[in-house]
Amino acid sequence: MRKLNYKDVEVLFKEKGFILLEEEYKNSKEKMKFKCKKHLNDIQYITVSKLKNGGCKKCTNEKRKVDFSLVKETFEEKGFILLEEKYKNISTKMRCKCKKHLDENQYMSLKDIRYGRKCEFCDSNMKYEEASNLFEEKGFVLLEKQYKNTSTKMKCKCKKHLDKIQYKSLSSIKMNEGCKFCTNNVMSYEEVSNLYDKKGYILLEKQYKNASTKMKCKCKKHSDKIQYKRLSSIKLDDGCSYCFHENNKGENHSNWKKELTDKDRNQIGRKNSQYKKWRFDVLNRDNYTCQCCGNNNNIEQLNAHHINSWNYFKEGRYDITNGVCLCVSCHKNFHFIYGYGNNTEEQFNKFLKNNREYKNVS
Repeated sequence: MRKLNYKDVEVLFKEKGFILLEEEYKNSKEKMKFKCKKHLNDIQYITVSKLKNGGCKKCTNEKRKVDFSLVKETFEEKGFILLEEKYKNISTKMRCKCKKHLDENQYMSLKDIRYGRKCEFCDSNMKYEEASNLFEEKGFVLLEKQYKNTSTKMKCKCKKHLDKIQYKSLSSIKMNEGCKFCTNNVMSYEEVSNLYDKKGYILLEKQYKNASTKMKCKCKKHSDKIQYKRLSSIKLDDGCSYCFHENNKGENHSNWKKELTDKDRNQIGRKNSQYKKWRFDVLNRDNYTCQCCGNNNNIEQLNAHHINSWNYFKEGRYDITNGVCLCVSCHKNFHFIYGYGNNTEEQFNKFLKNNREYKNVS
């Protein structure tokens, strides 16, 4: 593939609002000196590969800059009094107090506040009751008197094994982690078979080993399809893959596009005969020669490019006057500069103009 030339790169910098200070282009990973038109006093460096998503650091910092009064108001709205006098950035922890616990200093960043982090003293009182109720619902008696966080293991007892002390975190309780003494009681084959039946499966095995062993079964709606499911996955409502496919295809699929017609759907992928004929006519009209650099050495390395792009200029998709022959290299360079989709004739003419050093075939 032909490398981008200096003029391609210069155009790329101009479109970003930069002034390129280099006189030579080596490769996409070499840092190049430039100035932003808004910050002419500052010299910056960036690679061409990062230019597409990157930009002027000064402009980026100005966009991200937050007024201190707004920061203070944000803390105030969430029930905190900010004790700092300066704001650095969104991740820096700042000293503050909860309005309900004025004798306790806390440290929170603006990011913490925006993501809804609460006062650790308010939260601990509120969460203890929630944690205790949740343990109760799952068949445990919580023995601790204080709650710290979801990851800290707390002393508890199973209601069926009150002589056994266990340690469970709130997160494990939420994930339905049961009593280890209860789970040691292996389920009978009949119990397992009944559970599969409730979940819509027919168990085909004649013996049950443990919850982690995959067992042969059939979905009641797809009795001709054999599947393998663990008891543990059945408990977690792991559904039939064939049912899932049927319920999530066509109009039910998350990526279904209502605006497309049946004709458009048949043409997606450009594998239809109409597109193939259009491509052949464009290449043949241009004598199988790249209209940018004049390359005609290898027919397999030629593309038919839409001057006004396929995605928005639907009426010109198969119009031969909307196509032009480009070699793979020039085609890739065009889309590297202008991206894919929403391309225009104006962009293409500009691209040709900036490639005058190559032979243009008219």
